[in-house]
Amino acid sequence: MEIHKIQAELKNPDFHYRLKAIAALNSYESEVAVPLLTSKLRDSEFLVRSFVARGLGNQQSAESFAALMQIMKFDDTPNLRAEAANSLSQFGRVAVSHLVLAYYQDDHWLVRRCILAAIAEMDCPEELFDICVQGLRDEDFTVQESSVDALGLLANSSQRSTQISTL
Repeated sequence: MEIHKIQAELKNPDFHYRLKAIAALNSYESEVAVPLLTSKLRDSEFLVRSFVARGLGNQQSAESFAALMQIMKFDDTPNLRAEAANSLSQFGRVAVSHLVLAYYQDDHWLVRRCILAAIAEMDCPEELFDICVQGLRDEDFTVQESSVDALGLLANSSQRSTQISTL
């Protein structure tokens, strides 16, 4: 889809057109895509904002990273904060400390489970152990269960004995 058509469809009152336009931005460089994506950060439609978070994760730029951090910290929709955390994890190791901090600051079960899953897929045993210990104390059973499962991934890690003594 050509950029002028994307720009027009991003303004369409029918959110289906906005979704298609956001999806089309995946084929554009971040210099073009990120400003258009961020223009929809406060779209009235949750699904549009969710697509924006996914699109920002695909762009891998400083601007998209900052926008995802903004969503993760300030959006009032837990599903969207979880989507932003997942997209932020695509940046790799540079995102880990931000994800751990968000885990401690956001007590919603969906956000925490998303962050647990994301960090479990990275090679970050210390950070994973840290949030798992916190997750064991969570009021939500699904977070506790996910934390136990994630601890199992650390069974063969180099810090195993230190981690066992901490538990």
